[in-house]
Amino acid sequence: MVLAVGGMPDHVHLLVELHPTVSVSALAKEVKGASSHAAAHLLRAGPSFRWQTGYGAFSVSHGDVRRTTTYVLRQKEHHASGTLSPALEALPPPSISAPPR
Repeated sequence: MVLAVGGMPDHVHLLVELHPTVSVSALAKEVKGASSHAAAHLLRAGPSFRWQTGYGAFSVSHGDVRRTTTYVLRQKEHHASGTLSPALEALPPPSISAPPR
């Protein structure tokens, strides 16, 4: 279940409730695949739209869901004011060997 979606032009944050039988990699594959299809066929984004290789994921305790939801939904404000969470904004290292998608 998707709890919150927010982002900037160059990245997106999703807060989801994930069933224990669904792997994070399976979720990432589905999200990237469906959004790539939508960008290409519905938005006609062209070749400029592509996902970076990899993703970041971590768990959030039940007590932190409200605070994390607020953070995800207020991405533009956090970037404009510099109130970013280093853990939530960290990018994985770029992959040299993976071809662009």
